[in-house]
Amino acid sequence: KLGKSASESGTITLTRVGRAILLTSVTTMAAFSANLFSDIAALRSFGIEAAMGILAAFLLTGLWVPLLRMSFDEWLEQRKGEEIKERQITHLVPEHWLRSLTIQSGRFRNSAVIALLALLVTVPASIAMSNLEGDFAVEDFLDESSDFAQGVNIVNERFSDEGEPAMLLIEGDVLDPRVYASIDELRQRMNTPVEGIPEKITKTPDGNIDLLALDELVFAAQGSLVLNDEPFRARGWNPDAEGNGVGCNTTQIGFIDTKDRDCLAFMYGFLTLEGVPGIGPIPSIPSSIVSLYIMPKVELNPSMPWLDINGQPAEYEHMLIRFGITGPEDFPSLAPAMDKLWNDLEVLTNLSTGTTEQGGSAPTEDKPLTWVMTTGRPVTRYVASTEMQDEMQSSLVLGSLFVFVSLTIGFRSIKQALVTLGPILLVVVWLYGLMEVSGASLNIVTVTIATISLGVGIDYCIHVTERYRESREKGESHKQALHAVGGACGLALIGSAASDIAGFSVIALSPMGLFSNFGIFSAAMIFLSLIASLVLTTAALGLLHEFTKPDSEEE
Repeated sequence: KLGKSASESGTITLTRVGRAILLTSVTTMAAFSANLFSDIAALRSFGIEAAMGILAAFLLTGLWVPLLRMSFDEWLEQRKGEEIKERQITHLVPEHWLRSLTIQSGRFRNSAVIALLALLVTVPASIAMSNLEGDFAVEDFLDESSDFAQGVNIVNERFSDEGEPAMLLIEGDVLDPRVYASIDELRQRMNTPVEGIPEKITKTPDGNIDLLALDELVFAAQGSLVLNDEPFRARGWNPDAEGNGVGCNTTQIGFIDTKDRDCLAFMYGFLTLEGVPGIGPIPSIPSSIVSLYIMPKVELNPSMPWLDINGQPAEYEHMLIRFGITGPEDFPSLAPAMDKLWNDLEVLTNLSTGTTEQGGSAPTEDKPLTWVMTTGRPVTRYVASTEMQDEMQSSLVLGSLFVFVSLTIGFRSIKQALVTLGPILLVVVWLYGLMEVSGASLNIVTVTIATISLGVGIDYCIHVTERYRESREKGESHKQALHAVGGACGLALIGSAASDIAGFSVIALSPMGLFSNFGIFSAAMIFLSLIASLVLTTAALGLLHEFTKPDSEEE
């Protein structure tokens, strides 16, 4: 209060401190709003809810609380009949320490040294940040000492060669003989290893790729046809008629011509209705297994499976090819393996009007397919991990842009905006570099720390810059302004940081690695933001003052 009345103190709080709080609220909301452009729904929701929370906090603590405190003090003064006397306040850190810190950091020579040291730390941190990978480790979601987590680790260790199921989804006219022929060509390409690329696709005991596709079922059904054609006769097959009654000719050994669309139409329909008849060495495979690979668009005619129940030629628009991926949690080795898989898939993608990311238009004569895509849990986790890395970069860029625009408008100075934003950008780089060094990874929670660092950390620097500008506007010198920054402003920042760190440290006690890491790195972010505000920002102000001060100015 500095001897002022409750009304005067409240007015100063709302006009001067309130201006800083308004700017911090706007910049924080701007940083969080970068998540609105995310492709991940959870991050978009986080951006909206966090921005609304900051707005509510501004209305509550920036306006209502000061007015409530002023009313309470006035009530106490009226009750006692005298003004409230100020008492000596004990601070977490001696005030003269903070004044000395800000003054020394703001001296030109010290500022240059601090800038050099910050650069030396930022370069390796940025390299580490670029190497940060996302993952979905079980330890992030469960207590690693729990029975379930231990069971998952045992399964991954003892059955690592089995792999995790993944699939290829093929859409379009999959009845086209070129699509059928490309399956075996794909298998051959996947069986050809490339030096330097990890082999992540599961293999059979003979060392070949374990690719489960419809062509294997067709081959088995042809063996049944040769050994005993009675089940096929019941479905319209007639060896005595031309084209075997279905418009399909056979080879000398009795196999169908897989280059003939009519042959494939009959065989696909037979497999859909009957499965593979078990005859001699050929095992019986029920139609329910076949449905895991292909299904007709319209229900088939039971007696003429090459037609649907409406008498129209049967259509098949979807096909699945199944395989396994070993070590799917190892994303660094999975990335080149997925690139090789897409190269192998050119035999199918060349027949598609779509891209790897989205389906194309209707099938054409040259391209019977509309989309070829990889799917399954290991693939979706890998894609989500890649998306999180991209989201971290995009949210950081957009958040920085939004914050910079807000600061420029608020300060009406591009230089002041850069001085305020620069230190926090360094904090973000340091923080993600610290994640990489500590062995942590990106997940749906830690990826949000980029915007949280901007939104929360920038508040500390704004208070320093705003307090410095306020002193300079009063005609005080550079040193006097730094002295003021280290006083009440520095003490407030220390108290705020201490409470924030304590709060995040509680989250760090969570048995779930997901939240534990968030608490740890958020607490580290607050500490680094405090350093950025009291040291880096004052150093930047020192450099700015040295290069912009008039020649006649003396400290």
